[in-house]
Amino acid sequence: MLSPLLYSRRLLLRDFRPEDHGAYALVRSGGEFARHYPPEEITPARSGQLLLSFLAQQRDSPRRGWQLAIWRSADKALLGSVGLRGLGRGGEASFGIELAEQAWGQGYALEAARVMLDFGYRQLGWHRIWADCAPGNIAMLQLARRLGFVVQPLGERPRLSLLLSVVPPPFSGPRREVLQLARGG
Repeated sequence: MLSPLLYSRRLLLRDFRPEDHGAYALVRSGGEFARHYPPEEITPARSGQLLLSFLAQQRDSPRRGWQLAIWRSADKALLGSVGLRGLGRGGEASFGIELAEQAWGQGYALEAARVMLDFGYRQLGWHRIWADCAPGNIAMLQLARRLGFVVQPLGERPRLSLLLSVVPPPFSGPRREVLQLARGG
């Protein structure tokens, strides 16, 4: 079983551990953080359920889910989580990131996302990555744009679909590509 330790200049991304529950619940407890989630999604109990699902992903074989804790190297503070989940559609995955309010506006989300996406492309072999975003989440939309995601039509869905795909190996960086979504998806 692959258990990645991914590093950037300021961050360490690693698998969650059971003892991370308290710190993870704090990450998800801020009032501004909660703006884009229904109230039941930001309770300590829900944070515990999510953590249990992250731990279960680690035991899957083959592993298809990679929700990693984002730790600041300088002070060992948990800043949030970033993840990729295989979609079972040949080389496609979904992407998600969440960051504690006190870490906003410092470039941590961009740094963690770049490391995670690179892991997905280079190590896991995924070539197309999707993300969903609440329409009012301007910070996520800006992050997605900086990462090369393209906004897809809303259709009947309440969240925006974002897409990032790359040229097949050798890796030459993200390539913007717009796909038409099938109705009802």
